[in-house]
Amino acid sequence: IFIVNISIFAQPVLNATDIISNFSATTYNANPANFSVGSSGADQVWDYSSIANVLKGTYTSVSSQNTPFVNSFSNPNYFLKATSSTPDIYEIYNLSTTKYETLGQSYDAGVIVNFSPNPFTVFEFPFTYNTIINDTYTTTTNSNPVAFSINYDAYGTIKTPFGIYNNVIRRKTTTGTRLNYLWFGVNPYRPILEYIFISSTNSQVTIFQPNNLVTSQNQLSQNIKISPNPTNGNFNINLDNSLNENFGVEVYNILGERCHSQVINQNQNEIKTNNLSKGVYFIKITKNDAVWNGKVLVE
Repeated sequence: IFIVNISIFAQPVLNATDIISNFSATTYNANPANFSVGSSGADQVWDYSSIANVLKGTYTSVSSQNTPFVNSFSNPNYFLKATSSTPDIYEIYNLSTTKYETLGQSYDAGVIVNFSPNPFTVFEFPFTYNTIINDTYTTTTNSNPVAFSINYDAYGTIKTPFGIYNNVIRRKTTTGTRLNYLWFGVNPYRPILEYIFISSTNSQVTIFQPNNLVTSQNQLSQNIKISPNPTNGNFNINLDNSLNENFGVEVYNILGERCHSQVINQNQNEIKTNNLSKGVYFIKITKNDAVWNGKVLVE
């Protein structure tokens, strides 16, 4: 991993208006071995373009109606859904003009964590270079405040296997001995790479590949359904396609290997799974530059 320093970029600033309601990205797990976060400071270049990675899932904004157990949280107004080979996880936030806070997480079977009545601060706005935030959080199962700090400690250019991103902010979050580094773009806000260090034997790297035309992605997602799911045979992709337009379909396993591809153009389209082993598979449907992501369980 090659890290150098140059001096050509203005200081990027994150504002509340940068958090968009139609965010969508594909996520990848990367190899954390020998990972270096590089230096703090202005005008950094972080080169992770050669880091090994495998497909993880998706990370998309969703509505409150599609978020389970949303009424368990106080004043939620922004929601993200993370899919992978494990059950889908929903992240619940409160976004205001001055602050972005995590209220908790849920999944289809219940609440995972509830940061109440003292939420976990993600950002304070405007989030400017050298900002340091010292704060605490509590949960419904632990009322003892946990201290943490947030530091906008660097900005510059980051290179990943999926592109080169300029005017990127790096946010460092410290909670005890746990470290979290998040590289993200602004205008609009989009996470690009996250490194979590818990111990010398427990760390992880996630790479985000933002999807194009996320507005079209959200419009498509309202009209696309996979059934039956789970399936022990073939499954159907059902969509509103009265004009018989062509959609591309790709099926990936949890290693990121493409197992199947075809073009569909009907309201109900059969996908044959007789060559697929049991497990979780990711479905990618495209129309021009618009992307829809889902998953199916083959039993």
